[in-house]
Amino acid sequence: MNKITLYGKSNCKLCDEVKELIEVLAMDYQIEMTEVDIEEDEQLLRSYFLEIPVLFINGERIDYREIDVFSLRERLQ
Repeated sequence: MNKITLYGKSNCKLCDEVKELIEVLAMDYQIEMTEVDIEEDEQLLRSYFLEIPVLFINGERIDYREIDVFSLRERLQ
């Protein structure tokens, strides 16, 4: 089982696109996804405000510039 944590916020078009991409990949891979709203935690908001969406796949941080179907497939088992 692949564990994915998506850090984002509401009304974030890029976050929604990544969420849709993960839903598509879930058809081929076993994925357990958790979403974290950075606006609910002041420290997360300071850390990730300009960097969202941020993904962690099985503990590995994936920067928003690296999120595409090909790089995600490489990281999923």
